[in-house]
Amino acid sequence: MNLNPELTRALRTTLPARRAFFIFAATLALVLIGGGLVWNGYQVPQNLNPNQMAYHNEADQLRWAGRDMREILEVILFGLFFIIAPATAALTFVQEKLRGTYIFQQMMLLAPARLATGKFIGSGLLTYFIAAIVFPFYIVAAVVGEQSIIEIVRISLLLIIGGLSCQAVGLLISAVVAGYGEKMSRGSLLIAPVVAFASAVAAISVRPYCLSSYGYVKGEYGIGSLYTWDFYGVPLPYFTMILALFAFVGAWAFVGTIRRINENQLVPVSPRPVWLFIVSAQFILVGLLWGWGANAKPLQSLNQFIMLNWLALSILAAAIAVTRGNLRELLSATTHRDANQILRQRNITDAAKTFAVWLVSSLVGLVALWYSFHVQLVGFPANLALTAQLAPIVLSFILAVVTVAALVQLCALYRFRLGAWSGILFAVLFYLITGVAGAMHTSPRNTFSLINPIHFTEQLCKDDAFLIREHDLERV
Repeated sequence: MNLNPELTRALRTTLPARRAFFIFAATLALVLIGGGLVWNGYQVPQNLNPNQMAYHNEADQLRWAGRDMREILEVILFGLFFIIAPATAALTFVQEKLRGTYIFQQMMLLAPARLATGKFIGSGLLTYFIAAIVFPFYIVAAVVGEQSIIEIVRISLLLIIGGLSCQAVGLLISAVVAGYGEKMSRGSLLIAPVVAFASAVAAISVRPYCLSSYGYVKGEYGIGSLYTWDFYGVPLPYFTMILALFAFVGAWAFVGTIRRINENQLVPVSPRPVWLFIVSAQFILVGLLWGWGANAKPLQSLNQFIMLNWLALSILAAAIAVTRGNLRELLSATTHRDANQILRQRNITDAAKTFAVWLVSSLVGLVALWYSFHVQLVGFPANLALTAQLAPIVLSFILAVVTVAALVQLCALYRFRLGAWSGILFAVLFYLITGVAGAMHTSPRNTFSLINPIHFTEQLCKDDAFLIREHDLERV
């Protein structure tokens, strides 16, 4: 059988036969000992009188012990899938670079997709092995603890889809970090706890939605409020949307890892997959913020869309900024250029096109979002307010993006220690100063405050009946 070479190496180094047997025996023993201790904790005392014994029976003891054991095993599984697996994936390429064996990854004839697959599975091999031992006991404890089948299925799906997604993100970050510079310091190992912390926060944030049945939340007084998330006006359960977002992020993170491996091997790559990711991400973001939902806040949604795209475009501008050397090569009139110069010039051109695609797609999304807030209301005629509100908002957004991008590019041409990222820090400092200066004025419509496109949008639309929730308008 032709196994993936990277996966074969991981099997031989991570899980040889003796180590696998030891891990299996140790995990099994710890789970059984833990279950015995939990069971003994609910043993009925022998010195109780008949009236007290009426409140204790073996069925309750079994249910309480199963509930506690389920909670313990669930924490272990979440730790394996959302902390250990992403952290080990984040160290995959970084450790290769620190050991000096990363050059062999670039010289391998293995296809980037197979290399990424081997790294992905190999980095989580030990985690998968331990989880496979623990998971059957978790199912038994959940059934004994009388947890609903729906909740068991939901948590299992979250563990698999969410955990694999976070692991794919960790692998992408490792590939990106390993691709910079000839040498790496050991401080780069800190990306592992950062990725683990971010994955743990994501797991803690979304887990409560797995404990609801058919979208309803179990409260102290029974089944309560419905948790739904509108996607282009269609109400969907939060849990479904969470799994879909995890799958979207994980799939694109894995594609990004393959692309990064190609770039590290100096293989020309097409910018079209990046453009497809940008368009699909904008489509999903607009759908999540679309229209007048049950709990919609249109003006807040509009500001969130502007803020997210503004930050993303600023980070993209810093990532693709052209340094002095690259600019000199780009403007050089030399006809004889080596392959590296041609490849760098092509990358600069593709990066500029990518920035333009993101800017145009964000403008299209902004107009579409504006449209969704202004045509679905009863009692008000459809009025898009194109010249009075939408055009100034679009112009202010473009001006803010272009200004920050120009500042970032200017910093990239100078010899700052942080390079282009200094422009991001200067932009943040500028908006902090103008925000403080604007807060000192009695009127919110002052020059310092209106420089910020978010505040400008709020002041321009604060009397717009289509965007203010307090009007309590009905949705068509």
